[in-house]
Amino acid sequence: MSRAFDSVTEQLEDAGRDLLVEQGAGAFDLEALARHSYVPVGTVYERWGSRGEAIADIARDRLLPALDAMQREDDPQATASALRLLAVVLAAAADDTDLRPIAALACASLAAALSGSR
Repeated sequence: MSRAFDSVTEQLEDAGRDLLVEQGAGAFDLEALARHSYVPVGTVYERWGSRGEAIADIARDRLLPALDAMQREDDPQATASALRLLAVVLAAAADDTDLRPIAALACASLAAALSGSR
């Protein structure tokens, strides 16, 4: 993959994280992600074929590292954002069985973060 592809993917994942946290999973679809990130919808579909795939990648690439960082950092704002995203992913996993493995991973990450908390 090219650096430009990776850069746009990062932009989309950041925008997707923000969209999920601000508006919830019900407002999240690939067209909404395109609008929220100012990226053509075709570019979004080049990366993900479905809403569930996009949410799973966003959770893997943005949520799991944020939950892991909770053990090392004392940043209440980042913690609150990670927990809001976790809640959205868990709610989405209730309706989308494909998201359940990433939701389970996120819960395990949260448990590890909490067991290592001060």
